[in-house]
Amino acid sequence: MIIISKGQVVAKDSVENLTSRLRGQATVALEIEGRGVVLEAGEVLHKLEQVSGVSKVAALETRSGRHSFEVETQPGRTSAPSWRARWSSQAGT
Repeated sequence: MIIISKGQVVAKDSVENLTSRLRGQATVALEIEGRGVVLEAGEVLHKLEQVSGVSKVAALETRSGRHSFEVETQPGRTSAPSWRARWSSQAGT
């Protein structure tokens, strides 16, 4: 879907993603790698699910010790930048 206002494209995304934004939801793509340690994808997924403000976590792939996840925030609870800062402090990074 494309939204045009005053002749300018102001939003371009799927209907689902645009609706999520209006509700205050955010989806964040994360790539995580341990600092000098090997992290297990299942353990990281579990920790991400425990973070306040997270509603859904999906493991995407693991390559060369790096784990990719898609994390969705709860509607109206938080914005992606503040969520990322909170997760970093809770994870001890």
